[in-house]
Amino acid sequence: MTSAPQGTYNKCQAKSQTGSWFRYDTVTVGNSFCMPNGKSYVNAETFDTIKNAFNSSIYGKTSARWAMNIISAWQVLIVGALVGVVFGYLYLFVIRLIGGAIIWVSFAICVLGLGGAGCWTYFFKRYDYKPIETN
Repeated sequence: MTSAPQGTYNKCQAKSQTGSWFRYDTVTVGNSFCMPNGKSYVNAETFDTIKNAFNSSIYGKTSARWAMNIISAWQVLIVGALVGVVFGYLYLFVIRLIGGAIIWVSFAICVLGLGGAGCWTYFFKRYDYKPIETN
């Protein structure tokens, strides 16, 4: 008995629409999936059976929906990618120009804000407690 060439499996099986099992020659796809060879089938409906089984599963419906969404919105995706790149470089340019000023202003805001909050609580929100009367 001769062995199958590397990357092919000749003992895969599938179930037809009538419920009977059959074997077919396959090739590996992505080192994970067993797909029909396309050159030799047990019968003419082998490829259609596997294609219909894949398309009727959740994987077929989900991947078809993703592909249709990408196909129908390709202009938006390209414009969004280009706008993202332009705004990204614009942001880097602005940060390069005023990065030091942003750091010092934020430092000053933190110091003045905490100092102001401390003064406000010390001078304006001080509670005057009445002395305890003892008889």
